[in-house]
Amino acid sequence: MKISISTTHSLRSLLPHHYHSGPPGPIVLTLAAHEGKRLIGVLTLSRPTLNAPGRAPLPIARANPAARAQWLNLNLRTISRVIIDPRFRSQGIASDLIRHYLANPLTPFTEAFASMGHMSPLFETAGMTLIQTPPSPRNLKLAATLRALNIVPETLIDTTTAARLISINPALAPALASWANDSKATRPFRHQPLALCPRAAQLLLFPPRIYHSVARLTPLPKGEGPGVGLLSSTPPSSFTHTFRHQPLPSNATPRSALAPPRRPPHPLPELSK
Repeated sequence: MKISISTTHSLRSLLPHHYHSGPPGPIVLTLAAHEGKRLIGVLTLSRPTLNAPGRAPLPIARANPAARAQWLNLNLRTISRVIIDPRFRSQGIASDLIRHYLANPLTPFTEAFASMGHMSPLFETAGMTLIQTPPSPRNLKLAATLRALNIVPETLIDTTTAARLISINPALAPALASWANDSKATRPFRHQPLALCPRAAQLLLFPPRIYHSVARLTPLPKGEGPGVGLLSSTPPSSFTHTFRHQPLPSNATPRSALAPPRRPPHPLPELSK
């Protein structure tokens, strides 16, 4: 198997095999895994959204919105898709793609969101750290409403049952509309309560898991080149990577952390296996 930089054509070829059939956000890098000439897997990196959860460990907690946006665009990328041809799954290819990227990331910080993280610890297997996050306010509010109506989230999955619950509980449709309106992803469906039911049930029962990876640069042994640190301008040929998968200190100073990186992104080497 060989992993190398590819184009979005590789993503389009395998996108129908992903549980999110739509394309990810703005793509900055695509890695493809090939067995001979056959495309067997793809990983995409995207620019981060500005309001995603799970970023408390990052050194931007006290930053103003403009500085926060600048820091995120300079220092963070999101693994937006990892897709494997169904005929080649359960062989560790997805983990290999993630490890290959994390061995030489474009930015010091990498994040990933997994809707199926409860069932498949893919990102943890590849070396990323699970970030514990509290439920979102909108999910807490909807869960409280369902409890008040004596509705368990599982019953919203079946459309026939959900339609009956909407008809006999006048408060359910407004609660779903309010829940949908609090997120850009669900806002277009706020007037379609039946379409929202399975999505709401999924997020209440299995909220997406969030993963981080933090890259550190390790100084080379004496005599093998200058020592370097995080965001150093030293060229890629003179440093190696090591990863410390732990949150940044809670007392990190946003002002110093917001300094733009001086090390430009560089190509990833090919990996043969």
